[in-house]
Amino acid sequence: MALDRRVLLLVGVLIVFAIILFIASKSRTPVTQTPAPAQSQTTTQQTPQVAAFPLSATTITDLATQAKQEYAFAVGQAKSWRDDATFVAQLTEYTDSIDPANGKNTYIFASPSLPTFYWTIVINQARGADGKNTYERMIRYKEDYVLDTTTIDAPLQYWKLTYLDALVAAEKLGAQDIRTKNKVYTVNILLSAQKNRYLAWDVEYKVAGKTVLRKTLNAATGEEVATQPTE
Repeated sequence: MALDRRVLLLVGVLIVFAIILFIASKSRTPVTQTPAPAQSQTTTQQTPQVAAFPLSATTITDLATQAKQEYAFAVGQAKSWRDDATFVAQLTEYTDSIDPANGKNTYIFASPSLPTFYWTIVINQARGADGKNTYERMIRYKEDYVLDTTTIDAPLQYWKLTYLDALVAAEKLGAQDIRTKNKVYTVNILLSAQKNRYLAWDVEYKVAGKTVLRKTLNAATGEEVATQPTE
């Protein structure tokens, strides 16, 4: 019986000791673990899509070569009209988009011996099935035509840039934004000199028949110039 009491006493002591250890472990201050820094998610900012210039470098080169050939052809045709024909202006037009399929170049001539009229030849940029460009010749009353009334003969020594150079330069001056926001538009690119203005390219964009952009570029340097009032 004495052994049993000792055993019971020992068991009781162990139980009490275990309870004390359990309570002590619960009363300890919990260790706060610093969470690992969250991995930052890299936000990819999407660059706004910009409509690429619709004419490739190869197409631009081909059209520039074609324009030189057209000019020489136009001069020959104009001289057949009047011996004293002089080159006045060139007008390039695109309808609905910038594409040789819908582009045309107009070469405009005057004659001192026939001062009431302009002689024009309109040449389609796209070649036909026979590989040739179709054209149309017309005589127009000066007062009814698109040129400013102060337009003079073009000083050819200042004609350094083509209509393609003017078109590309206009991209940086707002034309690119016009193309991006509008699926349908027309472009007029006119080379001319006036009594109070050097030879220049006037680049005009129209949307729904309304002019939304007009820039004047020096035909020799490509620099933008202010439009001066006519006399």
